[in-house]
Amino acid sequence: MLDMVLDLKGYYIKTAQTLVGAGILPEEYEEEFQILLDQCPHEPFHVIRGIIEDETGRKLEETFAYFNEEPIGAASIGQVHVAKLKDGTDVVVKVQYPTVEKYFRMDFATLTLLCKYFGWDEMMKSVAKTFEAEFDYRKEAEFLRICQNNIIPIFGHKVSIPLPFEELCTRKMLTMELLRGVPIKKKLENLLEMYAKMEGKTLKEVQEEMKNIMQDSQKLA
Repeated sequence: MLDMVLDLKGYYIKTAQTLVGAGILPEEYEEEFQILLDQCPHEPFHVIRGIIEDETGRKLEETFAYFNEEPIGAASIGQVHVAKLKDGTDVVVKVQYPTVEKYFRMDFATLTLLCKYFGWDEMMKSVAKTFEAEFDYRKEAEFLRICQNNIIPIFGHKVSIPLPFEELCTRKMLTMELLRGVPIKKKLENLLEMYAKMEGKTLKEVQEEMKNIMQDSQKLA
């Protein structure tokens, strides 16, 4: 199943990602599909270099003092690399796959025709609007700035939000401040372990309880 999703790419990886951690998948699928979150097969560096140079209009070395050729993460729409600006600032650069939008739209058009048959037109329009924003990284940069303006003044002592570098944010490339931390999945596991210890339960027992709660809430929705 995982191999099929990876072969189909794009929309199918994105859909499978939404199921991970939702308490819907059987345990064996849940574990196997974890790689879809940030460890999907990635594009070779020469492809990424070409996209960056097309987006910036100059050689990669003219923009970055250092650029790690190996991505630290790769998902359904793009992959992320660690880099350093000319002034020494550490950043991460998210680059969109070259053909992902084209195939996303083709797959989505096929699914829309199918859903139209069942009368689900409005639902698909809503989904399409969500996906549309994901193909323009300038919108993601804008969301980061909005979060910075609204959250940091109040909760800046508790949270950090990466700052985008506008001059290096385009439709297919997003450059933002590098913030080091613990993956959210690992952080949640740590919190669940603490809770399990307080309740005198095992982590597996607590995870099963959480899964049942999520499944019950979905039935009520």
